[in-house]
Amino acid sequence: MDEIRRRFDVVQYQVHAVGAMQERGFTVRDVQEAVLGPNAEVVEESTVGYGPTSLVLGWCHEGRVPLHVLFGAGATLWIITVYDPSTDPKQRFEAPDFRKRRERP
Repeated sequence: MDEIRRRFDVVQYQVHAVGAMQERGFTVRDVQEAVLGPNAEVVEESTVGYGPTSLVLGWCHEGRVPLHVLFGAGATLWIITVYDPSTDPKQRFEAPDFRKRRERP
């Protein structure tokens, strides 16, 4: 989390992330509030797919709305996608804290 916060001022948004934010009604300010807030935490890390990634859980709208922000890290810090896990139709994470991925049947 420290590295993400340290590099956040030069983060790049992938086209998919910008589209997801527009579609879901999130702003750059919402992402900043979630990622730079005191309760932000990395809930998953992976090296599969996009390369090294970190899924950050933070809260926006004054701590009322959970936000998952998927970062890709390399020479450039990328935001790959942004979504509210409480409205995820696939319900991939367990409520109420959205830290733990549900086990697949």
